[in-house]
Amino acid sequence: MVTDMATHKPAYPPALALAAALALAAPARAEDLIEVYQTAKQSDPVWLAAVAANRAAHERPAQTRANFLPEINAAAEAARNQTNTAAGDYDSRVWSLNITQPIYRAAEAALHAQAKAEAAQSDARLAVAAEDLMTRVAQAYFAVLTAESALTAAESEQAAIERQLNQAQRRYEVGLIPGTDVDEAQASYDLSVADALAAENQLRLSRLRLSEITGADHPRLDAVAEDLPLAPPQPADVDMWAQKAALDNHAIAAAAAAVTAARERVASRRADHYPTLDAVAAIAGSDRSGDDSGGDTDTKSDSVGLRLRVPLFSGGITTAAVAEAQALLVQAQADLTAAQRATQRQARDAYLNVQNDISRIRALRQAVVSTTGALRATQNGFEVGTRTLVDVLNAQRTASRAVANFHQARHNYIVNGLRLRQAAGLLTEDDLAAANGLL
Repeated sequence: MVTDMATHKPAYPPALALAAALALAAPARAEDLIEVYQTAKQSDPVWLAAVAANRAAHERPAQTRANFLPEINAAAEAARNQTNTAAGDYDSRVWSLNITQPIYRAAEAALHAQAKAEAAQSDARLAVAAEDLMTRVAQAYFAVLTAESALTAAESEQAAIERQLNQAQRRYEVGLIPGTDVDEAQASYDLSVADALAAENQLRLSRLRLSEITGADHPRLDAVAEDLPLAPPQPADVDMWAQKAALDNHAIAAAAAAVTAARERVASRRADHYPTLDAVAAIAGSDRSGDDSGGDTDTKSDSVGLRLRVPLFSGGITTAAVAEAQALLVQAQADLTAAQRATQRQARDAYLNVQNDISRIRALRQAVVSTTGALRATQNGFEVGTRTLVDVLNAQRTASRAVANFHQARHNYIVNGLRLRQAAGLLTEDDLAAANGLL
């Protein structure tokens, strides 16, 4: 590398220096919805916690299954014994091997069934978390786009009102309009400045919410295409969507698995009243050597049998545990009913929102055209003296609001479509890719 010896800094040719400067000045490449989602999938703490919880839940059945397998324990002991008898000091060694094979343990069987039900519940919760991640990313992504559109509209309104204010001041100076019109224009301009500042702050907040999910900054995002296709939900029947949600929604599946786990918990607590039966085998040995009497000994024994344990009284803890488990079962059943009702309501809400978004987009598209035309006509009327400056300012604000609302409705349409499929238990990454194709 060529180096400037005076400054000890690299000396680049002018062409390379210009290229480097242009590269640094170039804006960051815009990211699309799938790229942002992939980033979130790698770093969103809520999703990563759900994955870890699912992994932990699947270790529970293996732990409870171990209660049915043999238990083998070995022990050994060596000691130097000192006595004041004629035998004197001696060495002793003791060892044993014990094997226990459970034969009948009702409580452990119920615990194993409970663990499997909890693992199934965790699988359903993981599916809920996966869908939730997709909708959270989409909602945050389009919230940024909505905030950008609102800021653009606010800045455009501010610039237009500033032009009207300058024009009003010139007209006032030559006596064409009264001073009240200048005051009106100044007030409208001040309000537009405040609105632009609020929109700018909202954009910052929206970007922060997206970064909270992804752990990264996203300075540029792909916007929605101008020719956004509007497709109503299929089938076009809100009741069918609600029925689909009742059958396939993952939150309902998680609540149903929780009920199963609660039933097995009741069975497990009740089984603590029952006896247990194990097969047992033991081998033990000992030897003694080194005493002065020469009485070295070497013994060995083994045994095989059955061990029956019958619980008689435990201070009432088992009865209380059964009552607690029964109350938790009632709670789980109520949670299932709540999940079923909430899911069907969510499906109906999302369906109606999609339908409303389609109608709203069409109406706002026409409103943008009509308010723009009304603004142009009002400005022309002001030029010829048939309309006042206040009319122009109001028309300008109405036109700007129509544009912002139009973009927001388009973003809501995409997000509500994803929410509808989530409520029905149908949302996949393919749906996210389809939404990404609208950018």
